[in-house]
Amino acid sequence: MHFVHDVRDSSEDFERNSITGSGLNPECLIEILAGSGLGLATAKAFAESGASVALADWNEKAASSATAELAAQGHNALAIHCDVADDEQVQAMV
Repeated sequence: MHFVHDVRDSSEDFERNSITGSGLNPECLIEILAGSGLGLATAKAFAESGASVALADWNEKAASSATAELAAQGHNALAIHCDVADDEQVQAMV
């Protein structure tokens, strides 16, 4: 299963259910706004559960740094520079 998660649409229940396995259990996750905060925490949790993660953020340095951290821990991670306010960039990312 592949899943695109936009942290702006998150709720506490979504996060709890997705990460604990009682909800979604993707093999691959594209996490929007993943350079820091809740987006990064979500990406880390999915990576730790075995998912490959793509960290998408308009802040390329933050996404790259977070991706390097996950990769150093043995996780399969990819940084993507993407402005989610630009539909063409989002389509290209997906």
